[in-house]
Amino acid sequence: MSARLAYVVNPMVPALGARIVDDVAGMTVSAVLAKADWNLAPTTVLVRSGQLVRRAEWDAVPLNDNEEAILVVLPLGKTGSQIGAIVAALAVAVFAPELSALVLGSLATTTVVGAVTIGQIVTSAIVIGGQMLISTFLAPPKPFSGGATPSPTYSLTGANNRARLAEAIPDAGGTNMIMCDLYTAPYVEYENNRQTLSLGLMVGIGEYDIHQIRLGQGVIWQDGSFTGAYPEIELEISGPADPVTLIEDNVTTSTEVSGITMLGTNEEGYDWSGPFVCSRPGTKALSLGFDFLFPAGLYSVDDHGHLDDAEVFINVEIQAIGNDGTPSGGWTSVLAGSFLRSTRGALRVTHRVNVTPGRYWARMQRTNARSTDKNTSDTIQWLGMRAYLPGIVNYEGVTTIQLRATATANVNNDSLSKVNVICTRKLPIYDADTETWSTPIATRNPAWYAAYMMRDAALCNLPDSRIPLDQLVSLAATWEGRGDWFDGVFDQRKRLWENLQSVLAVGRSRPFMAGSSIAIVRDEAKTLPVAAFSPRNMLGGSFSIDYAFDQANAVDALMIQFIDNRTWSSNQVLCALDDFAGVPEDAPPFQWFGITDREHAWREGMYLVAQNRYRRRSPNFRTEMEGRVCFLGSYIKVGHWLPTWSTAAAILDLAEDDAGDILLLSEPWSVPAGKEDEDRLFQAVTPDGRVYGPVTFDLLDDGSDTSRAKIRLTSTYDVPVGLYAHQQPRDWPVWSGEGLELERPRCTLGTATEQPQGALLVSMKPDAGGQTASVVCVVDDARVHSADEGDPPDEVGGPDSTLPANLTITSLALAESISGGVVSVAVTVGGASDALSFDAHWKHPSDTAFNKPLTGFASGGTIVLDITGQTTLELRARGAAGYGPWFGVTFDADGTTDTTPANVGTIATNGAPLGLFVSGTVMEYSWTAVAHAGSYLINVIGRVGGHSFFPRRGPIEVTTTTYRYYPADEIDDGGPWADAYIQVKAKNAAGISAAWTDSHNGGG
Repeated sequence: MSARLAYVVNPMVPALGARIVDDVAGMTVSAVLAKADWNLAPTTVLVRSGQLVRRAEWDAVPLNDNEEAILVVLPLGKTGSQIGAIVAALAVAVFAPELSALVLGSLATTTVVGAVTIGQIVTSAIVIGGQMLISTFLAPPKPFSGGATPSPTYSLTGANNRARLAEAIPDAGGTNMIMCDLYTAPYVEYENNRQTLSLGLMVGIGEYDIHQIRLGQGVIWQDGSFTGAYPEIELEISGPADPVTLIEDNVTTSTEVSGITMLGTNEEGYDWSGPFVCSRPGTKALSLGFDFLFPAGLYSVDDHGHLDDAEVFINVEIQAIGNDGTPSGGWTSVLAGSFLRSTRGALRVTHRVNVTPGRYWARMQRTNARSTDKNTSDTIQWLGMRAYLPGIVNYEGVTTIQLRATATANVNNDSLSKVNVICTRKLPIYDADTETWSTPIATRNPAWYAAYMMRDAALCNLPDSRIPLDQLVSLAATWEGRGDWFDGVFDQRKRLWENLQSVLAVGRSRPFMAGSSIAIVRDEAKTLPVAAFSPRNMLGGSFSIDYAFDQANAVDALMIQFIDNRTWSSNQVLCALDDFAGVPEDAPPFQWFGITDREHAWREGMYLVAQNRYRRRSPNFRTEMEGRVCFLGSYIKVGHWLPTWSTAAAILDLAEDDAGDILLLSEPWSVPAGKEDEDRLFQAVTPDGRVYGPVTFDLLDDGSDTSRAKIRLTSTYDVPVGLYAHQQPRDWPVWSGEGLELERPRCTLGTATEQPQGALLVSMKPDAGGQTASVVCVVDDARVHSADEGDPPDEVGGPDSTLPANLTITSLALAESISGGVVSVAVTVGGASDALSFDAHWKHPSDTAFNKPLTGFASGGTIVLDITGQTTLELRARGAAGYGPWFGVTFDADGTTDTTPANVGTIATNGAPLGLFVSGTVMEYSWTAVAHAGSYLINVIGRVGGHSFFPRRGPIEVTTTTYRYYPADEIDDGGPWADAYIQVKAKNAAGISAAWTDSHNGGG
């Protein structure tokens, strides 16, 4: 007796406060309530067999065996038709599959054919946009959402790099576009008056084959090398075992220091600025960085208008403090000196000083008077302060990217907040022949990502003995052949089992526990049943069929939404059977996580729609120990007289005959009316439970007189597996001695249209005591497995599948000419093989924005620019589906064909061709301009004492033929130097001069 009464106090969230009492068959509802001692709310209603029951009738009829009854508390004020509406809502929404199992559990039902209860309908329904999708075997994965911080990878608008505190580190499978998380706080420094931003970015757990690194849509690095689109950027990719060297990975920036103007000694209110704390409690700084800004420059102009130097003196002091902010020790000067420049325009400088490890605060003051001369600009601001803390250096188990970018017109804060990568996860692959795992290789196959999830110590942590390795090898081959890939990023906190289900769902599979091991079942066409069930091995009175009748709001088409790997943005495809009469807008949308290919999305959508249409009969029954040999997804044969699925009988005797063995059956059987022309089919169960047949037979005696039908087998069947494989019934050891006394073989008889049905086992749950089992299955239909044959509907306006690679420019070759003072540039483009045309725009270094784009010219075409001088030119490829990233070059637009510039000539030092370097002195280097050079690269080489020379600064790119090296630069680079010199090369769009030219190196 397994009737159950559930009490749901919150109809919208039924799991909250739900109470259940079991084994109440034969009791009235009032008697159950007395037993349970529940105090019901005044608005409680009773639902039995899908109908409301008035309170006055609760005692009229006792609860039936296996009945599900539900008490539901309705909101106050709901009466009449509103109650009916709420009950209807319960039927399609409240008792969703996971909640129904929680509240009602699993009940075998005795519902007669044609009758359906609430519990039976909703446990196999998913509501999408108010429409019901029957999912009898494999439910689609839930849309990927949730988490305290939205996923940047799956945020289709406004995605950028951010630190998602307390969220999961991204763990990706397959090929994905990943919007990288920040793993450390970004920080800025200033070098040669240019701002440099340092970023530490997390790709994800594990190892990856990185195909592209991008700023937004612009590709800066591809397949192991820079594209040249953003020369201002340095990159470092660190695998799970590689150190981080390009940036400092633990830097804190003060929020209190920001543009504080330092008063001169001659100004009212002159005093120290600060102190300001450098780092948070519990940290120890190894060095401190101080940024200074001269907002209008640092210079003086003499009476003749010549630019001259101006000088500002400063002093920065630090004091050690404890975690509670209490000072310890005195103040120590760490930066005392002057800035001497003749620079117009904003000037920004960074100085970094090493300190004894500890926590500090700092203060600063200007130590000279501010000039009152209107021809002198010497205002200084304390722009920023940072503490460089001990770094982690190596991030075990994850892949990171370090990026340093110098701010230019090409690179700005907006683009630098959208760093993303296109990459493929590298995972071990199992070799069934050698029983070994490979080193990690790039793969999109869901089998190996599922294996990783099961084996990884931080996830399931299962030994190989509890993982279905042979199944995974077989499934991997199936998915490889179909192109069923898993491309998904888990970067939200979700249940591990739910994530594993999402991975396998892209391959039409689901995991389940088989004892202490994990097994996997794939929904695919099957022809070999593992067991057969008929009234001969069903418990009496336990058989029922649930029919999920088509409803007005049933889904007859789906709009599957997915991330398209051609553009890494949202796309959708209509999935509808041939008789769909609606318009695409009628199809409810459903997001499928892990699919990035349009054809794959269409196949899985068609499978769901076909399953919804053709799998609507669910046989339920109880059986004895035979049910225990079946697992989720097992293909079984079910026969029963009630739905005319054949007639069941036992085989009493077998007589061998050359014309066909003759069987005596325990039941009479005659050809059903109207089926005389159909094949007569026989199916039996071997002694070890395998299925023999179907085979054809002739009816020799219908048993109308003896109640024992007699048939002759007219064909044979080869059972491929089991103890009795490849044997015919005459070979079974059951026809003599004790064989028939132990258990007579079972069989079913029918015709081509009245025969046992092939079904998939949905659930098998042992009853109390473990001697019997409740089986729920769904009748399969071949049309479910053939619905995805063919091609998806034509795509209108879809993206070009080669957009990411074939619209990327990799190089530009320029040839200049001049006519009438107007410069023309002939452009030849490298890469972008699928481009139909190109767009261009240009600017001078002093321009804040690019000039109006020029559009529609072909590679090798001519761009007319009415400009001369240094110019930055950018091009992008235009294809059938959109644009590629901008690619830029800088050149000297003088009307001559650019060739690689010659080497730089003699370098003069402070006006003298062989002047010596003098430590602590402003050193000015100059050289003669090189023809067609657009800029110059400079290295500073220095040494301490008698040690070797070593690069100290550079390469620096300048557009003038002079370079000044200041005492502050010398200290900033680690000096003072005993000797130093510079190296210079010339550069233009065609290349860089062959050799460095050295200034006098002091005899070193």
